[in-house]
Amino acid sequence: MSWFDLLKNIQISSQKTSSKDYVLPEEDEECKEWWLNLEDMLNALASKLHPENGDKAFYFDFVRSKSEDELCILRDDVTRRWSFSYYSKETLLRNVFRSNKSHFWISAYEIRPDYTCIISLSVSGPEDYYSEEILWKDLNEYPADYRTEIDAIGKQLKTGGLLLSFMDKTSDMARDMAREEEEK
Repeated sequence: MSWFDLLKNIQISSQKTSSKDYVLPEEDEECKEWWLNLEDMLNALASKLHPENGDKAFYFDFVRSKSEDELCILRDDVTRRWSFSYYSKETLLRNVFRSNKSHFWISAYEIRPDYTCIISLSVSGPEDYYSEEILWKDLNEYPADYRTEIDAIGKQLKTGGLLLSFMDKTSDMARDMAREEEEK
């Protein structure tokens, strides 16, 4: 059988197939589902970081009020190019700033000598702003106790391992502060 005959047979068989035989992929919920999955992942991490965070520390209300197209644009904005920086009292993980785009950032601040800190997570865009704070009870528990959650969130946000670096540096900063306190 020649290539011509093979292509002709494919064309004939495709003409015989009715449109009812096709199953269209479920695209209506693709981006909404992505955001809800991220919300679940962040809640799983938050509940491990501190019992006061509870099971529902994050509730992305913007997901419930936006169209699928808007959620896809938001997702695409926040999953591009991440940066990680740290200062003497704070660490910051964020996607690279681009004007008129949505942004996502996670910062750890109020790192205390007793190995606790506050983590702030924010999503902002031209029309929206979402922010939530959670507690990290003991920075010495990193990474073994919740490495799975960190990796899942990093993969979802496409941080390229920077979320892991962010958590690691925050933990190191808490240890340094505790050491300084002990030396006083």
